[in-house]
Amino acid sequence: MSGRPPGGGPGGDVEGRLVVRVLDALLREDVCRLRGTARAVSRPDGERLALTIAGETILLPVAYDGPGGVARVRAPLLETVDGPVTGLHAVLERLRPATDPRERAGFDALTAACAAELAALRLRERTDEDVAERLAAAYGRSAAAWTGPRGALAYDALAARRPDPPTGRPRTAELAVYEPEFHPCFGLRWVALPRAAVQRGPGEPPPWWPAPDALGLPELTATHTMLPVHPLTAGPPLARALRATGLDGAARLAEKPWADVVPTRSAGVLVLVDAPEYRLELPLPDGTSPAPAALADGVVTQRVLEEVLLCEPGFVGSVLPAAADTHLHAGHPLLTARVRRDPYEPADVHVVPVAALAARTPDGEPVAGALARRYYGGSARAFADAYLTLLLDWCTTLFSYGVALETHPRDLALVLDEHRGRTRLRLLYRDHAGPRVNGVRFASRLGGEAADLLGFADRGILAGHDGPVADLLAAGALRRCAVEPLSVLTGTDRADGLRLLRDRLDDALHRLPPGAAAVLRTRLLDAARLPVRAVLTPMLRPGAPEYVNVPNYLWAPVC
Repeated sequence: MSGRPPGGGPGGDVEGRLVVRVLDALLREDVCRLRGTARAVSRPDGERLALTIAGETILLPVAYDGPGGVARVRAPLLETVDGPVTGLHAVLERLRPATDPRERAGFDALTAACAAELAALRLRERTDEDVAERLAAAYGRSAAAWTGPRGALAYDALAARRPDPPTGRPRTAELAVYEPEFHPCFGLRWVALPRAAVQRGPGEPPPWWPAPDALGLPELTATHTMLPVHPLTAGPPLARALRATGLDGAARLAEKPWADVVPTRSAGVLVLVDAPEYRLELPLPDGTSPAPAALADGVVTQRVLEEVLLCEPGFVGSVLPAAADTHLHAGHPLLTARVRRDPYEPADVHVVPVAALAARTPDGEPVAGALARRYYGGSARAFADAYLTLLLDWCTTLFSYGVALETHPRDLALVLDEHRGRTRLRLLYRDHAGPRVNGVRFASRLGGEAADLLGFADRGILAGHDGPVADLLAAGALRRCAVEPLSVLTGTDRADGLRLLRDRLDDALHRLPPGAAAVLRTRLLDAARLPVRAVLTPMLRPGAPEYVNVPNYLWAPVC
């Protein structure tokens, strides 16, 4: 196998790369006053930020994206009079005294989360070659063979191996049985619940959904419904949930699994091996369970997107929201399930999450490069141009209706194939949870029918002005799905990629109604600062703002 194994990024020490990521986030979110009170120091070998902690001067090596641009950490260390401080634990311990005493417990929780993330990254690195060989054996060594719903599983595994912010959730060798980055396959458990206790969404379960007799419970076929249960939930957590709902006397856990599944976006998002076009979203006992109201809100978001697509036929067939209307729940967060079906045809398409673009297939070729070679004559810029044009056109058009989606690079996938002799690029939204909707703007575009479409149980989704919607657009689709993969997509330096992005964003704004265009031009292209998602601050301060503002990275590198 050539190059780094699947999911691998640039070479270097795993711990060092994590230290840089954490220091970058601490700097961006001004934890330990890294950004707010540090002073700039110029030296022949590069720039530093100087911070005084407990009477000692500590230097942080940084580089700037142009004059007045974003400061980025350029080395995984702190400099002191006694020499460099290296290693994740030592670096965080040296910064701890700079935190507000009221935030020390939160900083300790952050330190523990970072340690858990480091352990996960080391486990991931140890399994790189094994996962690469299993992907090659199951799907082929090159991206050319990874097509259709089955091939999409391989890209999902690559996406899951890309770094995410530390969460503190432990991922041990035992949990590798269920985590998507290790591409395991395991049997799905099922519990029989009285039909009267199970509430359904408007969508029908898929045709393969088993009846009790398929799981050795024929006596319950006339009275019970089967609900899928993750193996991590099937023990004591399930028993507690059944007792809490009073169903423990009537429910029956099937003795044997039914259907082999593979985890994809996360440990709780599963694909049936024999029906890979379907995705099951199941709760886990660690608190990542959607409330029943969130399931219903997913249906409302689906209806909103369908209505926008009806009004914007140019996007029909190019933007593919996965249906969210098939779900079941029985009055407890652990007794829920949602089924989605990928809405694309034909079977020989490439379906690639944005998060997988920077990864490598088992033959060592970068995914983005393989797709550019296959569909754009080897031109990375043409590939990036097509993707950015569609993404920014769609997201800015959504904004003109007052809508923005919580867009994660694991949930947004590119669907590529040849259609009528030409390359066709589409966007697949596998999850559209957490939207923000300006009801005033939405109603101004759709009129009286708008009120009937905005029946969100979580009223926090609704806003009376453009600010929260524009912030979500900037921090989600723009930052995470356009800016972050830019260098990989274009195959050029960051400044050149940003020029292309600005041009396509400007083009998209020219196609909007004037009012919406003016708002986005002010808040995105012409803004001095842009919001990005806070990933570490919420661990320090519960209830902290969800965004922090940084210098406008769309312009800084070429100032």
